[in-house]
Amino acid sequence: MRIPHTIPKNAYEVYKPSRTTLNLVGEDARPIKAENITWDEDIPPTLVTLCVQSLVHSFKDRPVLDLLPPEELDLLLETLPTDLPVKLTVPLIRDGIYWERSARNRWKSMNDVHDYGGSWKRLYIERHLQDELEMMPVENFVGQEVAVLVSLCSSYVHRLRLRQLKVARLPPLMEGPDECSTELPPMNHIDLALIIRGLTELEELDIVFGELNCGMDFKWSFFKFAVSDCHNIGLGMESLQHITILRLHRCTLDDIRLAALLQHLVNNKTLIELDFSHCLVGDAGAMALGKLLQSHPTLNILNLCNNMIGSKGAEGLAYGISHGGNCPLKCLNLRLNSMIKDEGVAFLCAALALVEEGRLAELNLAGCTITSVGALSIGEMLVKNQSLRILDLSNNQLHEKGGKYLEDGLKHNQTLLQLDLRVTGILEENSLNIMLDLQKNKELHKKQQKKLRNEDSDSGSESEYEHGVMEYDSDLESDVDVREDEDSAASGSDHQDVILPKSGRRYVITQPRIPRMSVANIVREQAGVTPAGVCHSPGEALKLLLTPDIMDVIVKHSNEEAVRQNVTLTNEKELYAFIGILILMGTNKDNSASVHDLCSDLMGRPVHKGITAREHFKELIAIIRFDDKNPSTGMPPVTLLSYIVKTKPSKNLLMLPTKHQDKGTVGGEKKKTEINACYNSTNGGIDTIDQIACKDIQAKCNFRLEYQAQKYFTSGLSAKKRKKRYYDKLLFLVSHAKGTETFLNYNTLRSEP
Repeated sequence: MRIPHTIPKNAYEVYKPSRTTLNLVGEDARPIKAENITWDEDIPPTLVTLCVQSLVHSFKDRPVLDLLPPEELDLLLETLPTDLPVKLTVPLIRDGIYWERSARNRWKSMNDVHDYGGSWKRLYIERHLQDELEMMPVENFVGQEVAVLVSLCSSYVHRLRLRQLKVARLPPLMEGPDECSTELPPMNHIDLALIIRGLTELEELDIVFGELNCGMDFKWSFFKFAVSDCHNIGLGMESLQHITILRLHRCTLDDIRLAALLQHLVNNKTLIELDFSHCLVGDAGAMALGKLLQSHPTLNILNLCNNMIGSKGAEGLAYGISHGGNCPLKCLNLRLNSMIKDEGVAFLCAALALVEEGRLAELNLAGCTITSVGALSIGEMLVKNQSLRILDLSNNQLHEKGGKYLEDGLKHNQTLLQLDLRVTGILEENSLNIMLDLQKNKELHKKQQKKLRNEDSDSGSESEYEHGVMEYDSDLESDVDVREDEDSAASGSDHQDVILPKSGRRYVITQPRIPRMSVANIVREQAGVTPAGVCHSPGEALKLLLTPDIMDVIVKHSNEEAVRQNVTLTNEKELYAFIGILILMGTNKDNSASVHDLCSDLMGRPVHKGITAREHFKELIAIIRFDDKNPSTGMPPVTLLSYIVKTKPSKNLLMLPTKHQDKGTVGGEKKKTEINACYNSTNGGIDTIDQIACKDIQAKCNFRLEYQAQKYFTSGLSAKKRKKRYYDKLLFLVSHAKGTETFLNYNTLRSEP
């Protein structure tokens, strides 16, 4: 049986019937058992299934995919084994269910396909190449075989993350007695140049030199790497056209190795981010990076967190920032470089004071041993700098003076939006003032952004005609001629000059005339509540619903009913309160509660007792009228005419019309009565309305009918019961037949025998 591979075993165990259920009476005779996954093992498979199974078994020798129909192809991909060699599957099998099965079977976690552009094939190939390179010993490295593997995966690998690299094991004679000694020669790794050069679509490269899970075999030499490894990385990156991120972190990268790598990155034009965090980069390496900043055109992020950079290195970086006219550096992270101190901060602040707007926007100097002297340099820099948006100074010893210097500098700065001053020792007063200044800058920044968006939208609508042509291709300039638009000329509209190149594209030189908007589409009134509907209290809102003219009618007829019932008269104010209570009851879903419960101290609400007494509330329910109850002043009295038609041997149709005063007859062969003919002409509408409104009719019976018909069952009843039921139905229909204008067939009102 084909079971989707996505159903885990735990789900089957959860939904499996319990032993008690299996022992119930009738379980043995149950023909269909959904929990039994082997129910069709004895059923012979179809010929198509047998053929697909044969193709699966012989797929290594005869890989057939293109000749299969879609359904059989899906069955083949769902049943193929996931341990086939990638040399066979990568060129043949497209992205889809096979690669998802392979990834989930091989790795039980970290299978988020969204991190890989939604492609299961890319996920599998990238992780497969990562595992192969991480577990490959240097002694078993064969360049030709690795080149074949890399060329096979190159089209699908956009990100390569190497968490470890095996190091070449030294012969026993070369290992000294002290494994912690720094005199051991650095170790070589596999040839990374061959690998990186072959990954032509690579966009992100992340390498950590070291070994995972080395256990008792731990040696410091496992975490060292040679200068030649940096040369290989640089040589491989020289041929990459899409590389944007390089991360070489958590390793023993020092100034010499960094210089060897940077000499290959001088001509790179695509890198956006460099990450050398948690390494051993010193002043010389920082100065080399500063020189790179002067010439690199796309580098935006530089992460040098937790290195050994001092004041000289900070000076080199500052020189690169201030003199790098082509480098659009946006973020510089120097966190945990404790040797920068106040002198290095002074160099950085001098460079930031000269930086143009739109350059360096984020600077992290947390844990750099900055004191109040460095805070003075930062405060002076904030007065002149117009580019910095985020500044992190946490975990420094700024103290009271440093907080005051920063506060004075922020008073003249309008661009800084975030300033981290945790664990700096500044006063709470200075911290509060700094927070207020930052809040003003954020509000100003929002206004500027909104203004820029409005200007961009205005200029964007005019930029299409800025040069007279909406679209223009310089390659077609020599192949164009100018003539009038024949379509516009034929339609009688304004003539438009167009450019028609040989490619067939149409370019409009003059701006087309915008058609006039239809009058029906012009909104002349402001949306929302009109001035007539504005109210300031619940009482005013109720008066908008029930106007004084309506309330006069209600009070008039309610008092007439009160006189007939000999109870206390009411007034407009009391009825407003009474109707408001009814609305409140509907809002609170108290419409099913009794008056006694609503006015009781235990279950009632205080508002009910505050309006009126319980007995008077019952009187208002009984006397409230919305029309005149006296028939003499309204509709004339209605006389019912009964007419019984025998439709079936066991069913009679009782019709009580108020429209007709006698039976009458109409023309035709069957000589039907006028009542019967009128009923037949409206029977379809009667049944439809009856089905829609049957529930409301049974619950409230508040429909006024002009013509009513009632099917009445008489079979199976004695004469006495039949007579009693007839009169019960007749009284009900008579009580609801006055003033009616609709035909209804009340099949739903009959009582079952």
